[in-house]
Amino acid sequence: MKRHHCTCCCIWALASAVAVAAGLAAALTTSELAAQLYPGYTVLQVAPSSTSSLAAAIAQARGAAGTAPSSFLIIFSSSSKPLVVDEALAVGPGEAWALSTAAGLQAVADGAALAPADLLPVRCSALQNGSFIINSESFSSLDLLGLSINGCPSTALDLSGGRRLLLSNTHLKGSNAEGLAEDGGAALLREIDEVTFVNSACIGNSVLYNGGCVNGARLERFTALNSSFTNNWKSAEEAGGRLKGGGVLFFESLGAVTITNCDFAHNSALYGNGGSLFCSTCGDLLVTSSRFTNNSAGASGGCIYAGEVASFTVLDCNFTANGQVPGKDAAWTENGAAIATDGTRTSNLYPVNLVVRRSTFVNNKAVAGGAIMASQYSRSKGRVEVHDCRFSGNTGQFDGGAVMIEENQYTELLLNSSSFEGNQGDFGGAVSAYDADVAATNCSFVGNKAGVDGGALHLSTMQAAGSGNLLALAGCTLSDNTAAVFGGAVAVYNQGLAVRGSTFEANQGGSAGAIYLSNGPTATILDSVFERNTAEQGSGGAIRLASVGQLDMQGIIMKGNEALGGNGGAMQAAQVSDATLSGITMTDGYADVAGGGLSFLGCSNVTLQGCTLYNNTAPLGAGMAADSSQLVLTAVNISSNLAVEEEAGEGGRRRKLQQAAADGLNVRQYGSEVYASTTGGAILVQQSSLSMADSSLAGNTAGGDAGALFVHAPSGLNISNVTFADNVAERGVGGGVVVRGAGAAVAAGVRGCTFSGNAARLGSGGAVVLDSGLGPLQVAAQGCSFTRNTAGRSGGAIAAAGPTALTCSDCSSESNQAGSTAAGCTAAAAAAPQSPPASAAATRQVPLVAL
Repeated sequence: MKRHHCTCCCIWALASAVAVAAGLAAALTTSELAAQLYPGYTVLQVAPSSTSSLAAAIAQARGAAGTAPSSFLIIFSSSSKPLVVDEALAVGPGEAWALSTAAGLQAVADGAALAPADLLPVRCSALQNGSFIINSESFSSLDLLGLSINGCPSTALDLSGGRRLLLSNTHLKGSNAEGLAEDGGAALLREIDEVTFVNSACIGNSVLYNGGCVNGARLERFTALNSSFTNNWKSAEEAGGRLKGGGVLFFESLGAVTITNCDFAHNSALYGNGGSLFCSTCGDLLVTSSRFTNNSAGASGGCIYAGEVASFTVLDCNFTANGQVPGKDAAWTENGAAIATDGTRTSNLYPVNLVVRRSTFVNNKAVAGGAIMASQYSRSKGRVEVHDCRFSGNTGQFDGGAVMIEENQYTELLLNSSSFEGNQGDFGGAVSAYDADVAATNCSFVGNKAGVDGGALHLSTMQAAGSGNLLALAGCTLSDNTAAVFGGAVAVYNQGLAVRGSTFEANQGGSAGAIYLSNGPTATILDSVFERNTAEQGSGGAIRLASVGQLDMQGIIMKGNEALGGNGGAMQAAQVSDATLSGITMTDGYADVAGGGLSFLGCSNVTLQGCTLYNNTAPLGAGMAADSSQLVLTAVNISSNLAVEEEAGEGGRRRKLQQAAADGLNVRQYGSEVYASTTGGAILVQQSSLSMADSSLAGNTAGGDAGALFVHAPSGLNISNVTFADNVAERGVGGGVVVRGAGAAVAAGVRGCTFSGNAARLGSGGAVVLDSGLGPLQVAAQGCSFTRNTAGRSGGAIAAAGPTALTCSDCSSESNQAGSTAAGCTAAAAAAPQSPPASAAATRQVPLVAL
């Protein structure tokens, strides 16, 4: 059948109503209305009795009209007496019929809806088999106005070939009562140009296979306006096990389908798709201002299934409590409790093209896609758009509590100004998408829950990283979302991530409290806020990255994030190839192991510029920890961080009274190394290269060693123009810095640095401790100053041990104090001068001693 979209032709009923409103008086008689609405029709006014007597009256009128096709307006004189169907009425070739009551005519003129009591009962109970109205050849039109057609043993309307079918204020009730029709419980329609339901209803109709109320094929246009569809269903699989469906409406090979201001309730396709509407290989599908309640399907589309349609648009609709399959307590619609749509499987003709605007989805349930499911199987690029919508309390048992996109590497999901509240699913409490690009703008995700990954959003590309798929979030709010495993708010696998101007607050994951990204080619996070996110059992209180190509973070505020079972109170990055962090503020973070602010594991080319790490807490590296990484820090401010053990208590965590360093019994492992807990008040770096310039480390505290910076087995160390001030090692060594060497020779440079007011209260090295460990350590200090540093034991400024070569050039030392020796630089062999001349160089090579 040739498809076309008839934009210039109008629905007859609506055009008539407009004409009547413009030119007819409200007090017209029935005859006058008939003449105005049906000019040229032969009018038969009859008392309702039986269809056999009505057929005889029509035959008599047909004979009087001669051989030309006839047009008949049958007006029933009363609505109180039923019309009994004892044989089917047959519309003749080319004929136009209108069956109406006086109230039905007036309702068309007024554009009004009739009460059920005002409809003429049409009773099919006397009919042994068959239908109410049939045809054998193409007819011109059939209008049914003000009728209630009840209990036909087969389909009520069995029509093939015609220009127009109109039902206005007509109810189809309990059709196919004897189960004689396999398709089209109330209406089986073929090759009709225009089918229109206005102010009509389908109630309690059923069918075995397809279309509990209407089964239509090769129609040019179907329109339903101001109508209701209740308690209709299809009950069996199609022969051969093919799952089609349509609990109410079933359409194949149609033109345009339009549903406006309709109600669909308690309908089901027990086996198959489309609990209310099934539409396959159709033109433009438009559903507006309609309500869907407690509909279901055994397979896909608890309310609507659209497969291979030219376009699919949903506007101003409500979908509530759909998806529960009747008679099966634990059975839910498999895919999309409200909407399911598929793209063409065998060609690129009709990819997914779904637009949803200003609609609500509440308490819908499905195995996957609690509200919406879209699948695009061909290589054409599909598109799903959701604008100004609300999704609340939906459940996708496995994937996508609200929305799921499946196998869509060429498809985009666009979410705009929409809210997702209290949805849940194992993967993606609100949204789950595979092989798709997802962009969310000005959306809110609140209180969604994932049983596994992605409390709000779960994205995965089934191919390797580099596929080009991307999750983009702009101006979004994600709060109070939870995931049992990864990504309290977001979990992304094998694709890129871009976040701009968004807020992540109070999300909670087993690991990665807010965002988890694994095997992603790029991650860009700009101008966003992460606050009070928690990794309950793992690392990355706010963000956890694993195997990411390039990371760019700018203008980020991270506050009060916690990694209760691992590293990186604000963020952990592992195996990141190239990372740039600029203008980042991290405050009040906590990690149970290392890096109260940041943790880097196996990362290359990490650059921090203009960042602030303040008041973070962890047993190791309270501000930042790094293992096997390359770090460049420029213009960073790391202050008031605290390397201590904490424990939960009333009103939150509190510092443990007994510190690990006091007895050496409590140890922590970070990467491959094990340390006495409470080491590195600001930074802990191991087996890494560190370059730091133009920065400040001030007011940091370690319960054990290294009040500010702890460097273990560095592959390179260069520090220039850095201020270390007022840092404290409470029970260990190195109030400011501790450097421990490795098996290979290491050269370190310290230039233009200031060490002021640092303290190792019970240990050695008020400012610095140099311990060569297992191999030679060469440290060159140039143009540095050491002022007012104190040590409880030796080396008020510097303490060194082992085969360490320390060269001081143009350095100054003033007012440093040590408890057991003179202030200044000490070693087992000799003590350094307290205040070397500005131009002098002091070199000490000393054996390994215990400090």
